[in-house]
Amino acid sequence: MADAGAEQAPVGGADDAAAAPALQALQDVSSIGPPQQGRGAKGQYVYWITQAHPKPETVERLGLKTPSDFTREEFNAMVVQVHTASGVTLEETATFREPHENGLPHNSCLVRSLAQYKWKKVAGVFRQSHKAHVDFATHIKTWAEGVVYGCVASDHKQPEALDQGPLQWRRDGGNPLPLSECLPKRWQKEGFVRHAKLTSLAFGDLCRGHNVKTNADMRATAALLAKGGDRAMLAYLHDNDGEAMFAKVLKAQQAQEKARRAGLTREQLLEECFVGGKCGRDREGLRYDMMKKLLQKNGFDGPLQAAVLGAPRTGRAKQRAICLVGAGDSGKSSLFRGLTLVHDTYKRPDRGEFAFLSDFEYNTAAEAWMDWSYFKDFLEGETVNVGRPKNRGGDVMREGTAPILITAPDKIRLMRDGREDKYETDQMDRRIRYCFCTYTVPTEERQEALKHCAHCTARLYLEGGQTLDAPAAEPAEPPPAGAAPGGSRPGPEGGQSAPKRARTAAECVAELVAMKGLLDNGLLSADEFQHLEHNLLNGN
Repeated sequence: MADAGAEQAPVGGADDAAAAPALQALQDVSSIGPPQQGRGAKGQYVYWITQAHPKPETVERLGLKTPSDFTREEFNAMVVQVHTASGVTLEETATFREPHENGLPHNSCLVRSLAQYKWKKVAGVFRQSHKAHVDFATHIKTWAEGVVYGCVASDHKQPEALDQGPLQWRRDGGNPLPLSECLPKRWQKEGFVRHAKLTSLAFGDLCRGHNVKTNADMRATAALLAKGGDRAMLAYLHDNDGEAMFAKVLKAQQAQEKARRAGLTREQLLEECFVGGKCGRDREGLRYDMMKKLLQKNGFDGPLQAAVLGAPRTGRAKQRAICLVGAGDSGKSSLFRGLTLVHDTYKRPDRGEFAFLSDFEYNTAAEAWMDWSYFKDFLEGETVNVGRPKNRGGDVMREGTAPILITAPDKIRLMRDGREDKYETDQMDRRIRYCFCTYTVPTEERQEALKHCAHCTARLYLEGGQTLDAPAAEPAEPPPAGAAPGGSRPGPEGGQSAPKRARTAAECVAELVAMKGLLDNGLLSADEFQHLEHNLLNGN
């Protein structure tokens, strides 16, 4: 409640007299009320005057009168007397006594004068002659508006807060027109609540409050509310382009959600999905069990979770891109696809000449939009330029720290004139960590493998946190010589790919320098650096 002290006096708006801004000093005759600037302003015929309840310390300090000091009759008599002393002749009044939310009463009086008048002089007489601080509401300008506000429940004033016996007075002593005669019959029914016409902001709040996600949801919600007596949303849709306004609501929600997610790490998004989400399969944990089985059958249960969880922490860097290699029906995509339900991933909008990067598929067509050297830089964390026509916004500088997860039928190789460029392929090997999927998903499980669950996926990869701080485990090695990886492509001239060429001393030094830079910049932990150094020096 506002403090009606020497610096302030209790003011209220038409909806809540005690919740209005701070008041002027007791000696200052200015107060809060309808605008009346300029010589041409004549004031109003009708005002809604409210006396809020000051705080006890303010009453004691200034000797103020409170609403409890008056009955309806006494407050009405004071209102008439103050107007007469101010040179204003009142035609009729209606005085209300309403409980505030804190339990203390507020007095209000709806007045109608013989001629227009300005409220400031009257407010001054209330304060100076009667020690009563009052406020003149800004939104009530006619008798009908005042009757509706005082007699009809609304979103701001529930039925139990209404004065069931307001006092009416007429200057000529005759019988006043009953207030009920100013109201529609429907508004006088017991329990009726008047809902204000929805603003666009209120419409948005309503959509969010009822978890409206689609246009169909919006129409259904409006119909359901109308059935319960609240036709505000239905009226809003009738008077406005509902679909266009709802599109703006969704856009605002998406912007808010994007801003919220931007404040979370990728690992926190996984945790949020696991803790706050629920399994989307018919049987709890079914998808988790299937992915867990795939990892165990392929021999990288634990190392893969740690690698996948570590990649978002570090971002794009050497040995941080993870590639699952295997034949069709080996479950490669099913291990990664659920992550797209948790994280915002880069999607390719078309399949034309200027297609964007999405699922990795480096082939002849891909080379047209990303050069091999750019591809290597991209995997290493560099910013690269992706070509795009001007009518689609022009070229895009692709940057950031988003990790790369790849599935492929074989290791990524650069082919020139039908032969593998072993040097470039070796360069690519230094950027990608390969895990080889040799297990084939049974036929009866393949349909279920196509279904994904964000909750189960988050649960699986959060297990990587248990081993992430330990020395990094080596991903599964490729099958032994003579046994091709499941579904791998034959090498040049129909044979299997040649074994990886040993690094030269100069290349080893260059690799060590690069890894030391990642360590110094916090992109590799000391344990990870030692593990990679060990592999490098031992020819792995």
